[in-house]
Amino acid sequence: MGDFLLYYKRPDPTTWVYMSSFLMIGLYFVFHRVWSVRNVDLLLLILLGPGVWLVHEGYRQQWDYLQNEVAQQQIGPAGRPKKPATDGGTRSPGDVSSRSAASDASGVGPSLEFVSTDANVSTDANLDDTSPPDLSQDGSIAEAISRLDASSADKPAATPPPKDIRTATEVRWWGFVYLFFVESLIVIRLMADPMMVRRPRLDPNLTSGGLTFIAVSLFIFMMANVVNSGAESQVTGGPSLGPGYALMNMLPAIPTRPTAAVASRTPARSSTSTPGGNPAHANGAGPLLTDAAMTDAAMTDAAMTDAGNPEVAVGSEVAAGSKVAAVNPSGEDSDWLATLAKILAIASHAAVVTGLVLICNRHFGNLRSGMGAATLYLLLPYTAQMTGRVDHVLPAALLVWAVLFYRRPLVAGGFVGLAAGLVYYPLFLLPLWMSFYWHRGVRLFVAGVAAMLGVLMVLLVFDSQSLTGHLQQMYGIFNPLRERSDLTGFWTLGWNPVWRLPVIAGFGILTAFFAIWPAQKNLGTLIAGSAVLMTAAQFWHGNGGGIYIAWFLPLLLLAIFRPNLQDRVATKVVHAPMTGTV
Repeated sequence: MGDFLLYYKRPDPTTWVYMSSFLMIGLYFVFHRVWSVRNVDLLLLILLGPGVWLVHEGYRQQWDYLQNEVAQQQIGPAGRPKKPATDGGTRSPGDVSSRSAASDASGVGPSLEFVSTDANVSTDANLDDTSPPDLSQDGSIAEAISRLDASSADKPAATPPPKDIRTATEVRWWGFVYLFFVESLIVIRLMADPMMVRRPRLDPNLTSGGLTFIAVSLFIFMMANVVNSGAESQVTGGPSLGPGYALMNMLPAIPTRPTAAVASRTPARSSTSTPGGNPAHANGAGPLLTDAAMTDAAMTDAAMTDAGNPEVAVGSEVAAGSKVAAVNPSGEDSDWLATLAKILAIASHAAVVTGLVLICNRHFGNLRSGMGAATLYLLLPYTAQMTGRVDHVLPAALLVWAVLFYRRPLVAGGFVGLAAGLVYYPLFLLPLWMSFYWHRGVRLFVAGVAAMLGVLMVLLVFDSQSLTGHLQQMYGIFNPLRERSDLTGFWTLGWNPVWRLPVIAGFGILTAFFAIWPAQKNLGTLIAGSAVLMTAAQFWHGNGGGIYIAWFLPLLLLAIFRPNLQDRVATKVVHAPMTGTV
């Protein structure tokens, strides 16, 4: 937006948490009924903001530390740049053209640029098992990382991680713990939602016209941030998706935070560039991390991990099975993937906002509540911070539109199947939705899910990578006790992955519970149950669980704003194929 508004600067996430919280209280707090459930719901939504900010702050501190390390190691003793490493030719630290392109180990994603560990490596590095990596040279990075990873597999790190890294890890750890606590309260609230029969109409404290103006303005600002941002690796924005469709793991993150604005600026928009095409700091403070340097530096976390102390444990933010999360493709592949990510992010947010308004208008009979839900979605700090993360918002848009078309089980099944095929976790919604359609429409719903999953699998055949690896990634066929380096997010911060097993077992029980309770489901229980399951999935999501709030946020808003829907059961509202209205 700086190109359109003079001296405009993106608000810092901390500032946005404060300002949006006060604005939400002013717009939605029920002042004449202080102890209403609506006020409790609003408090839970506001409490999500500090947790998201803490996790973001931890990643930002880690990014700043690694970036400073690269800048310091690329500068000589007298403040002059070091001579580039030579190995049969001159290669500068920013030159990515000579790196070898390799596909990830699981066969997911396109050819990505990685530093070769067996070629173009200086033979006189002489790094022992505990020496820190020299981040200023690509070959030294790869050799140091491989040795550190090999040594850490057999014994703990000889030296603790630097203080800055420990501080960043502590901030992230407390952020995840805080988010899990708030999400536990949300699960309890949604579990009790079907029992709340009396649901008085509590409209926002602003007219529909005012809400529409605020929503449109917020949407324009946020989407302009997406358009004017460049693609970057997932390292600074959080962990990658993990299990899911190959295309979803290929898409880069589009950072919209002010702290990443300079780092993510594309070469075409930057004033200076390194020989390899990566942008330098606009203020001349030093070179940015190259993709490979950022990847390798992030992988040192695993080598520095102290498994017995969560306060100093630093988990790898790069999944060893795919390593696709931390590196962007280069050249033409990077351009079209970044463009595709921006288009999908903008379209998905528009679909979420439009879906909320249409559901409240058509199924709840209250357009003002729809505008209130859409405006509240855009006001939340999480939405502003993760605007460019397609793996967050696209599944949310598909689930919202599945609810919108719930009267047509074939169409609803297609949306749920597409969401499940892209990010895996909505697969656990199938028992709940099949139970809702059990007396009428279950076959059409299953046909819609199967058809969409079949289309996604057919599209994988055209990829040159291993079809088996793609299917394994798509359906999450992994060992729950996999190595720690395969996990990202909360489960790398000092926790033994074995503790995921009881969480997964509890989630399975919860899935079966909603399949049989209540016996006759209506639209209200369908929305609340779907929100519960997508919230509970955060607790065992091994790749950033807790921060994928968009997966349940629109459903939570619908549960908050919905009226009594006891008469909206499948036997009364489900239409025969190609008849009736939405």
